Amino acid sequence: MSSPWTGPRARLQLVIAGVILVASVAIYAVVTRRAETRIGGDAAPQSERYEFLEVRPIEASVAFSPAVIEATRNIAHVVAVQRYVIARVDGTDVAESRVIGVDTGAPLRLPGASQDTVPEVVNGRAFGPQDAERSVAIVGREYASAGKTIYGYQIAGMIDHNPPIQLGDLEVRVIGMFSTGDRATDSQVLVPLNVAERLASFSEQASGLYVQVDDPDNVEQVERELRTVLGEGVSMQRVSP
Repeated sequence: MSSPWTGPRARLQLVIAGVILVASVAIYAVVTRRAETRIGGDAAPQSERYEFLEVRPIEASVAFSPAVIEATRNIAHVVAVQRYVIARVDGTDVAESRVIGVDTGAPLRLPGASQDTVPEVVNGRAFGPQDAERSVAIVGREYASAGKTIYGYQIAGMIDHNPPIQLGDLEVRVIGMFSTGDRATDSQVLVPLNVAERLASFSEQASGLYVQVDDPDNVEQVERELRTVLGEGVSMQRVSP
């Protein structure tokens, strides 16, 4: 009696099954490779391949206009420009505080800080792109220890809870606390750009810029172009990616 696994028809079915298996493996390899490419694969992250310059007016009361920001974006070898906005406001139980509006999709940075003064989130969470239009904040450790929410709770114990804090005429929920080890620096508050703009009463302007350069060899050329565009009344420093 013949077996269903022998004979010409069975051999043909086995050949077809083998072809399908090989094709499936090949397709999986291609799809996986494309996915790795989309998320970066083994390539170095952008932040490791680009150089950054922080550019800000020497006079703190001066702001970069939208036209100046656009001209900066158009400089050769500049691949991105991130704004930040500084506002000084009265906070709950805290004297005048420096509030810094940042791009919520970028790594946390503090204007004018040295390379060693990098804010580390020690409680709660950092910003994400979803926070761009939210009234949220990440506060420094000193600010959290000294200040209270609008209901009288110490901020440090209410990280990522509902009681908001008062910044000027706005109520803002604290989602995280950062520390740099420097008391003065840790007395500051970070918020999304839209919150700082409302507190500073201007739109689309900038207290300073982070300028991303495509290659370390081009940084000096970009610095010269920035002087031409922005004039001599600015300070520049290289910052960590």
